[in-house]
Amino acid sequence: MGDRWVKSFVYVEGKSFEIDHWRNSEPQDEVEIIERGRGRVFSSKLTVIGARWLGKLLCQISVNPTAKGTTFIHEDKYYKIKASVKSNEWGLYVHCLITLKKKGSRSACLCFPSGLNQEGWALFGEKIRDLFPLNRAISSPPAQHQFPYAKGSEVTSAAACAPKGNGNVNPQISLRSGAAVLGAAWWMPVILCRYDGVKADW
Repeated sequence: MGDRWVKSFVYVEGKSFEIDHWRNSEPQDEVEIIERGRGRVFSSKLTVIGARWLGKLLCQISVNPTAKGTTFIHEDKYYKIKASVKSNEWGLYVHCLITLKKKGSRSACLCFPSGLNQEGWALFGEKIRDLFPLNRAISSPPAQHQFPYAKGSEVTSAAACAPKGNGNVNPQISLRSGAAVLGAAWWMPVILCRYDGVKADW
């Protein structure tokens, strides 16, 4: 565990987010995020691993357009995070339900506004990156993309991505490069690919 409990702050669209954590935190240490805005206060605890995942997710969607209703899920040993892109009269936001994986535990809720041109998401994500740098290998599952199918349907990812009609009979994978990316240091080991074909069976 870290040697001292410290507080950090991020301000987005009239809201303040307080991030309480141990200095030199270990991956399984707890982090508390307190959201204050419009006369209300919400708070939730999660692990350092979960905080890193959330920060990375917000950085990713700040540069990649993400449709409303898209949901991402992260689970570690102690917590489950369900993050959904939603909108209200103030614009887009990420609605997070954070649940302690203990029988009978209630979910906590946090909402992260996108800000102008998604700069709010980028600001929070960069803050998390600065507070919890990846200075060691962490075993953390990637974000799971959930398609908004009706309950009970059994659709594979290949069927979900298949174009209507005959599609492209010569499937190809294209490497994307050449564009500037916010938080470029995070993307150094990443290759972005696009699949063109009938069935994108990853």
